[in-house]
Amino acid sequence: MKKILLVFFIIFSALAFSQEVGGIKGTIVDRQLRDEPLFFANIALKNADMIAQTNFHGNFEFLNIRPGNYTLVVSYPGYETLEVPVAVVEDEVTLVSEGLTPKSIPSEDVAIGTVASK
Repeated sequence: MKKILLVFFIIFSALAFSQEVGGIKGTIVDRQLRDEPLFFANIALKNADMIAQTNFHGNFEFLNIRPGNYTLVVSYPGYETLEVPVAVVEDEVTLVSEGLTPKSIPSEDVAIGTVASK
């Protein structure tokens, strides 16, 4: 009888402490530079207060996320900010591969200086 109670206790404990979570892993690259990894890009999980940065290979990860629909906000100084919808599924890791493009400056905003002559 003690063995049966012990088995039920172990199963109940495992179920009580198990969480329904998933994860997101991905890579961010520079679209202008032949998809070279973009390191130290900021990745935010909108409405979840989670932030990460890409490593030297452009990789990032978020673990232990409740299942649901999220938006990744990818930013890097001098580049266009990108928002990517992501679905997190229980006990799975969602893979994301995206690229950023540099911000463009309209030609009318560029001031051309003149050199004064004596």
